[in-house]
Amino acid sequence: MIKNTLLKVNLFISCVAIAVLLSFVFFFIFPSFKRIIITQAEENAQVIAEHLSDLLNTDDRGLEIKVDNHIDEVIGSMLRRFPINRINIYTTGGTVVWSTRRDLIGSVHSGEEFRKIALKGGIYSRYKAEGEGSLEGETIKGSVVETYVPVVRDGGVKGVFEIYLDVTDRENQVKRILYASGIIMSLLGVGLFGILLYSSRRSDYHLSLLHKARREIERQYERFYEILEHTPIGIYLLDEEGRIEYVNPAMTEISGATKEEFIGLRLLELPTYREIGLTESIGKAFLGEEFVLGPVEYTSYLGGKRTVRIFYGLPLDLHGRRKVLVFVKDVTDEKRHEEERERLIADLKKALSEVKILSGLIPICASCKKIRDDSGYWKQVEEYLKEHSEMEFSHGICPDCAEKLYPEFYKKKK
Repeated sequence: MIKNTLLKVNLFISCVAIAVLLSFVFFFIFPSFKRIIITQAEENAQVIAEHLSDLLNTDDRGLEIKVDNHIDEVIGSMLRRFPINRINIYTTGGTVVWSTRRDLIGSVHSGEEFRKIALKGGIYSRYKAEGEGSLEGETIKGSVVETYVPVVRDGGVKGVFEIYLDVTDRENQVKRILYASGIIMSLLGVGLFGILLYSSRRSDYHLSLLHKARREIERQYERFYEILEHTPIGIYLLDEEGRIEYVNPAMTEISGATKEEFIGLRLLELPTYREIGLTESIGKAFLGEEFVLGPVEYTSYLGGKRTVRIFYGLPLDLHGRRKVLVFVKDVTDEKRHEEERERLIADLKKALSEVKILSGLIPICASCKKIRDDSGYWKQVEEYLKEHSEMEFSHGICPDCAEKLYPEFYKKKK
């Protein structure tokens, strides 16, 4: 059982094509050939009648025709040129005055149909297949064309030629040609079905690939759409007229507006865009140039939300239509953190500038431990450090110095 719908259609088309071709051959071409055979036979009959008419004479009254004695010789030459089956020559009364069949001479054709044809004065031909009857009621042997050619003398019909031309060979040739054509057309139909079958199989294969590719594209599109919907970066798509076709949730969050407010909005007409130079940048993007703008402070036209943003524009060509995809990053927090960091760095620099740091080689006395300053004066250690740092000193006495300065006190203690 054929399950493939396309294959069923192809089979139906092939069968219909074969039937139409065969019908065309047997119902149009064959009758056309038959008409051609009849026409040629009629023309040949007129040629024969024209040659024989010179051998006919009318009687004394000019009413009946008489046959010349040389007609047999002329008929003999005609038989070599034309496939003559029989020739009868009638008077207007229907009497056979001469015939290739001697037994018919003198017989009378009294049929009403013959009289109408004979007296009408026109040429009449018709095809007779083997076994059919002639106008005289005789059974025809072989396929013939029966033609009646009037003998016209002095403006009137004096007699009638009845000429049978055998067209059996011509008809058989035509039939053989038509049968061969039918076979060829049948083979062509079978070949057509084979081609359609092969094409349908190839089409099925390519369709399966297309369906697979389509599913993959849909899957990638869903993934891409999911990424757009969940990315923290604002995204919107502009059409050729600068209207928003798509906006993601992050963009509505950044602007403080709804998706419905965004869709269809003509961004290039917004004064806030012109103020920050974004209108010009988007215009260049429609000409094929990418752009980066920012960071800039921007107050949303829709939501009135003030943020610091960086804009990035990407030109697109979708099926010959220019579009621009704009990415918007909200760097308000980063900007604030950066400002705080810069302020902290400035505070640290200021604090460090107020701190005095001692470094390098300091000349000190090996005996009294005084330090020589840059001016060449020797100063006590605490005095020098106080001048060159933020140090403050409080005085006390160590045990060794106390024993040295107050020996009596230490002796009593021991």
